[in-house]
Amino acid sequence: MALLRTSAITKGFLGGSRGWRTFGLAYFGLRALRRLFGRTPEVVSVDELAPGQRMQITAIPPRDRRHRRRS
Repeated sequence: MALLRTSAITKGFLGGSRGWRTFGLAYFGLRALRRLFGRTPEVVSVDELAPGQRMQITAIPPRDRRHRRRS
């Protein structure tokens, strides 16, 4: 994918090739949309552990569709 992205930049945006420019616009547009509407990680806790301490990490199960719509 890096080679296609580089070709889109050099041949399309800098070189004037319409096909590569179209590919570049689609690639960077989809990437921007994915970043804009994608999920962002939620930081729940930041703790320092002393030697000998431990931390248990568990996942919260996702809510079912019926309860997701209500909130």
